[in-house]
Amino acid sequence: MKKSAILILSISLIMFLFSCGNKENNKNKEETTRDSIKEEVVEVVTAADLAEMNKNLPYFKVKVRFDMVALSTSGALFVFREESGESIQFIEKDTPKELKDITKGITPNEYDSKFDDIWFNVEYQKQQILQYDGGLGKDVVREVNVITSIEQIGGKTASSKGITFDEINNAGFFGTSSNWTLQFKKNDIVYIQGYGGETSKAYYYTTEKMTKISDNQVQIKFLFDRDRGFIQTATITKEACSDGESDMVHGYSISVTWEGGRVETGCGHANKK
Repeated sequence: MKKSAILILSISLIMFLFSCGNKENNKNKEETTRDSIKEEVVEVVTAADLAEMNKNLPYFKVKVRFDMVALSTSGALFVFREESGESIQFIEKDTPKELKDITKGITPNEYDSKFDDIWFNVEYQKQQILQYDGGLGKDVVREVNVITSIEQIGGKTASSKGITFDEINNAGFFGTSSNWTLQFKKNDIVYIQGYGGETSKAYYYTTEKMTKISDNQVQIKFLFDRDRGFIQTATITKEACSDGESDMVHGYSISVTWEGGRVETGCGHANKK
């Protein structure tokens, strides 16, 4: 009788423990289900929710140069550089007309030297938007920089055609076949032969300073001191130019013809103000 009683007691204990375990598992399942539902509810964001999140946000203002339009999985990004050289990106969202005009015709993911000397005041907000996350496979809420207004504050006009004297006056040219530099100033030109070599000044030979050949090419004639010879023509073209020694692509090419027919070629880039 004792053995039977012990056996019945053991079975009853096991059934009780199993029952408790089931209750605990069910409880955990219920909590997990409730958490999942709660998480789903939290992650469902409506347009009204976003509008509320983006209500009464502060505005930030920064002085920048336009760099490029970059394409990403999230869409287009407008990339600018601050005075410190730091990059700042803005998402394409309700793009201001002024920015559409500035970036019209630009090839995505390519740098354009015509913006080197153009500064803008950009006003923006840090807004919340829905973006698709490929890793999670769903839309998530993210904070991004969104331009609210943009104003050009210096430099040439972005949409202007051709090379202006202001561009040339604020550019530096250097040789690719031999070591020399050429700097255009308001009333003269500084020419340096070799690394740390002799510095010479030249003077404009034509009163007009610059002759337009085409929208993207000009010629300048100028005169050195008599003992340094006469430069017949400097031809400057607004085009991509490789120096052959680095991965950098410069915004101008230059060809300088000396008296006697000697030609020196090089590249030019806008000097940072």
